[in-house]
Amino acid sequence: MDGGADETFGPRIGGRPDFSILVIDDEPTNVILLRAILERSGFRFLSASTGGEGLAKARELAPDLIILDIMLPDTDGFAVCRLLKEDAAAQEIPVIFVTSLGDSKAKVRGLSIGGVDYITKPFDAAEIVARVRIHLRLRNANRLVLESQRLRLAALREAHQSFLTDLDAMPEARCAVEYEPAEEAGGDQYDVIRLGLSIYGYFVADIAGHGIETSFLSSALKALFRENASLLNQPDETLRRINTFMKEFLSEGRHITASYLTINRASASATLVSAGHLPVIVSRPEGSVELFRAEGDILGVFDAPVFEAASMPAGPGTRFWMYTDGLVEDFAAGISWKKGMERLAERVAALGELPLKAALAAAGASPGARHPAGDDRLLLVCEA
Repeated sequence: MDGGADETFGPRIGGRPDFSILVIDDEPTNVILLRAILERSGFRFLSASTGGEGLAKARELAPDLIILDIMLPDTDGFAVCRLLKEDAAAQEIPVIFVTSLGDSKAKVRGLSIGGVDYITKPFDAAEIVARVRIHLRLRNANRLVLESQRLRLAALREAHQSFLTDLDAMPEARCAVEYEPAEEAGGDQYDVIRLGLSIYGYFVADIAGHGIETSFLSSALKALFRENASLLNQPDETLRRINTFMKEFLSEGRHITASYLTINRASASATLVSAGHLPVIVSRPEGSVELFRAEGDILGVFDAPVFEAASMPAGPGTRFWMYTDGLVEDFAAGISWKKGMERLAERVAALGELPLKAALAAAGASPGARHPAGDDRLLLVCEA
């Protein structure tokens, strides 16, 4: 029998073409019988006589399935199964327990700790082969699904990255960004746009959630910003127009926070509108640091949101630091966005007159750690 692509198993995902079975059992008679049954059916046979040896071979050889006896000389099969399920290298390997015919408690216990099935002694060759084939088929089908998902997400990441603004191609905008999506489909978005001869717009947004829907929303959000950000629309009007369309796309319970900053170098001034987003940190050449705030409703929830514009002087060398909550929060350490923001401000204040990209790298060197659950990290700095 060819274990590569028959009607029983379907296409093999990666590696060798055959299927290997690891039997962990110290009883020579059991091992001889199982070897004869499995090899006669075309499987590659591996064996271990102790729990420790079985764990080592599972990690090293990555068998496609494990047949595990409950009674072992150095431990019991339940403990071995638990350790397998805790090991990233072996946790996906299906485990079939070997039990006595009437031991129902052992069967239930084995299934409850991660075993997928059991075979009973005395062995029935047809039953063993049937159960092995079922679980190999299930595992192979799962591999196909995971591989398909991996390829789709890789393509999604590539598409998402290609949609991000290349700031190196806009040196006149005087800005730099660090963006690290937690998943292939990130929920944070940024953009930089030239609005006039000496006026630039800087946009940072955070869409609640992750996944494919979020990637679509992120792309739609950027397209809407590009469509509506111009000298003909005041910044608050730009956010209202974005809200009108995003409200139609967002599913219930989802929302967007955003900051839209414009810098007018001719008038040495900056204007900020915010849709419930975090304050912008402002650093000036003499070393002072302050928060730049603007009140406003989140996007995608209200029919008629209110956005209040705030303005401040922005002389040469003034830097504006825009970010998302994944950069400053650390749930595991109990650090809220407020505390993380204070840490980021302290880090910014200590940068001195470092060049823009060097300052960005130093400031974004983890003022807050990554979310335990994973969150996008975005930090954009622009200079007047």
